[in-house]
Parts: sequence; structure tokens; C-alpha cells
Amino acid sequence: MDARTGVQFLTLLYKEGRVDGKDIEKAIEIAGSKSPSASFDAAGLYTRLMGKDQMTNLTFAKGTRWLAVIRRDEGEEAFKKAVEELRGGEK
Repeated sequence: MDARTGVQFLTLLYKEGRVDGKDIEKAIEIAGSKSPSASFDAAGLYTRLMGKDQMTNLTFAKGTRWLAVIRRDEGEEAFKKAVEELRGGEK
């Protein structure tokens, strides 16, 4: 799996109604400021604190991590483009 495909974990959760727009914005905020590993941990903690189920926690953390991988490996412009696509993919 590549980073672009991995970000689709977030889109899937949104389309299924397991997260909302506020949660997607939180994933973007986390991925925009942390390393991939730290993003995974922070996103998992966020969803646990929000009372999400274990599968949602893991899926959200993975999607957020992949978004951070794009920022780290491809740069800010690629990250911004991925964010635009993610926001466009919301319901």
C-alpha cells in the first residue's frame, strides 16, 4: 500500500459515518504537525478519547499516519494536495 491509498482509510470512515468533518480536520491537524509514528499514536488517542470503537481507532490512526507520510516524504505541497483531495472526498 502506498501513502495515497492509505489516506483513503479516512475517506472510508467518513463515508461510513464513523467519523465526522471535525474528526477529519483533527487528522489533518495531527498529520500536519507530527511525524508518521507520532501521528499514529496521537490519532489513536484522539479517537479513543472520543469513544470510538477499536476498529475505528486503528483505521483512523492508519489514515492519519499515511497523511503524515505524504508530508514527510513528498513535502508540503503534496500534503496540501492530499488534504484538498481528502476534504473533497467527504460525503
